[in-house]
Amino acid sequence: MKKHSVQIFLAIGLLSVGLLSCGGGAATPGAGLSGILFDDLNKNGSRDAGENGLKDWTVYIDSNGNNSLDSNEKQSLTTATGAYSFTDVPLGANKVGVQMRMGYAAAVGVATVSSNIKPQIINGTVVGSTSKFPFQVALVQKTGGAQFCGGSLIAPRWVLTAAHCFFNPGGTQNTTAAATQVRIGVLDLTTNQGETIDVTQIIGHPSYGSGVDFNNDIALLKLNSPATQGGFIIPARASETNFNSPGTAARVIGWGITTNGPTNVLQEVGQQVSQQATCQGVFSNVNDNMVCAQTPAGDTTVRDSCQGDSGGPLFTENAPLRQIGVVSFGSASCTVITSPGVYARVTAYDAWLGTNTGRTASDVSISFNLSGNSTTGGIAVQQSN
Repeated sequence: MKKHSVQIFLAIGLLSVGLLSCGGGAATPGAGLSGILFDDLNKNGSRDAGENGLKDWTVYIDSNGNNSLDSNEKQSLTTATGAYSFTDVPLGANKVGVQMRMGYAAAVGVATVSSNIKPQIINGTVVGSTSKFPFQVALVQKTGGAQFCGGSLIAPRWVLTAAHCFFNPGGTQNTTAAATQVRIGVLDLTTNQGETIDVTQIIGHPSYGSGVDFNNDIALLKLNSPATQGGFIIPARASETNFNSPGTAARVIGWGITTNGPTNVLQEVGQQVSQQATCQGVFSNVNDNMVCAQTPAGDTTVRDSCQGDSGGPLFTENAPLRQIGVVSFGSASCTVITSPGVYARVTAYDAWLGTNTGRTASDVSISFNLSGNSTTGGIAVQQSN
């Protein structure tokens, strides 16, 4: 495959999120807290048919009230159904924090709901091969529909990709938003699977094309309308540098060149994060804005991304799922086992991504009082325009 009992009501533009939780049983020290984080599509503050759980969101007990997850604070990563749970939560005043995702901005708003909320299990897990990597996006020409790069859906209206898909090495834009569409929820490009959405804005990194070759090879695409199919992947935050550690199991996907030539069917391959010094020994332009990955140790078969995969995601193989790279460049043949693939290092662009997608700088949290009775309240956030 490269290259060139508490309710939080989170209203997110056309996509909104509701968090149901309830403390059950008699008031005892160290009470339990559990619930479901779900897409509250109609913004009515309750779960309705078709509103699916949100997987891999971080919910935590914000013990010191600083709107940030600290190392000593209880946290819960939501499951495939959106479920989260805590044990031994202190009685009395507490704050539940929700780590914000790309494309979300905080807003003021409080709501109260009935206190007889019960935990719910949300059905609707997508069945079929497109559910494996629902965040993968194909960038296609609006005229003719030819695929030229990949990308990843990181929010309802935002796609992360490579700058070189739209800008020449000197930084001059050579492909416009008006000429570009994205296909979401598609496996075979020859079919009518998924949905196709126009691109309204291309935001390339301002320093791409100056200085080191392929430095800052990252870009954002703003979609004309929110995606209704597929799913999102979380870009690794600046604090999550552990995902870049050498030996970390990773995976890359795309519609690029294979050993048998071009393909219209989405491909995947396993890699592992390389030693930075090893990568710099192969490519002299590699710097700390880049992360490298290559064939896993002990594997004698070359496993790499290739032409046509540019802009696609490099992500962690194991939970929690995080995007750690954007396909950038590598060896011309893609068949040299000692030559890593080079990716834009996502953790290096955390602030840039947040600024351009409108992500709030801090997490969203709500005060609640945990006792023997269910306590309800709400806080709203809006998707950035």
